[in-house]
Amino acid sequence: MTITSLLSAAFVAGILALDNVQIMQWMLSRPIVSGTIIGAILGDTATGMLCGAWIELIWLGVLPIGNYTPPDAHITAVCSAVAAHAWGGSVSAAVLATSCCVPIGIISRKFDHLLRIELSAKMEEMMKKESPFELIRLVAMGILPIFLKAFFAVLITGIAGYILVPAVTKIISTDKLMKALEFSATLIPALGMVQLARCIGAKSRKTWLAAGAIFSIACIILVKMS
Repeated sequence: MTITSLLSAAFVAGILALDNVQIMQWMLSRPIVSGTIIGAILGDTATGMLCGAWIELIWLGVLPIGNYTPPDAHITAVCSAVAAHAWGGSVSAAVLATSCCVPIGIISRKFDHLLRIELSAKMEEMMKKESPFELIRLVAMGILPIFLKAFFAVLITGIAGYILVPAVTKIISTDKLMKALEFSATLIPALGMVQLARCIGAKSRKTWLAAGAIFSIACIILVKMS
């Protein structure tokens, strides 16, 4: 990972972060999409997609609707992709990177919450003024902090990941720890299914979920028997 690729990844991560709420909202900030894009920039698309898919499963159904501020899945995914790439791109490295970067998403949520409180207070003040152009300036004020948050999060994660390479290499090269991390990777899809089941409340949806589960199990059995 070169400094140029890291800066490029940080810049793109900042742009994609704006897709979450501020502009576009084309689902480009979803973890599985943004993680894949950052992985491709770093030359490791598979690892980026893997980290993004895991974060997507962990926080499935968590969306920024209304005044709810969810954990920042985008920041977690892109930082996980950068750290996993710096640590070799293996499955065990990706699991370790994802685990280490989940707190970044929690911290980012706190930042977003404080930013919304600050902008809401300024919005109330500007609504008292007659000029509508003041509101445009307020919207612009909400864009730059989000971009810079994602940019520096990826940049710092990349630098920290590079510094921690010797320690991480020692961890994932240990046979027992490597097997434990790889086994943990197999449990993440199960966690995603639990999250999916929690999101499905209507009986009609539960019927389709059960039908899909039975169909999937039947396909696996048929493949094993063939």
